[in-house]
Amino acid sequence: MTPPPSLTPMMRQYSRAKAEHPDALVLFRLGDFYEMFQEDAQVGARVLELVLTAREAGKGNRVPMCGVPVHAVETYIARLLQAGYKVAVCEQMEDPRLVRGLVRREVIRVEREDRLCRIAIRARLESVLGAEREQRRDLGQHVSRGARVHPRKLMSCHSERASAGSPPKVGR
Repeated sequence: MTPPPSLTPMMRQYSRAKAEHPDALVLFRLGDFYEMFQEDAQVGARVLELVLTAREAGKGNRVPMCGVPVHAVETYIARLLQAGYKVAVCEQMEDPRLVRGLVRREVIRVEREDRLCRIAIRARLESVLGAEREQRRDLGQHVSRGARVHPRKLMSCHSERASAGSPPKVGR
């Protein structure tokens, strides 16, 4: 689908990104904000409780718009995903200070609701791996002192250490 020529160059760029991902809310990077336009903006404003404004789209045509700051975008993406929406993130691919004219933008990722499950699984995995690393570090301390520690003894030492608040005494 080719965007109408009456649109501004930036809105034509947005329309192309939206045409590539019609089933997603498109977050379109403009400087320090990610903006949503048209129907996406109406949905985004309602779900995220944002102020709905309007932007010039060309030849006196104004379109609904809302936006979120770049530094907080992940929080807003998570809220959209929790509400059941798919999100396409359209990023600036060039440094705006170095480009004359329109900055090139591309959709760099598409997020779906299953991302929330992946985040929860990753957090749990990191928690388990962190505990395992701590146990290995404790084992390294015992071994470096020259003690030979049976794994069962290590586990009891680890639990004693956690409850007593001091390192266990391990003899030869």
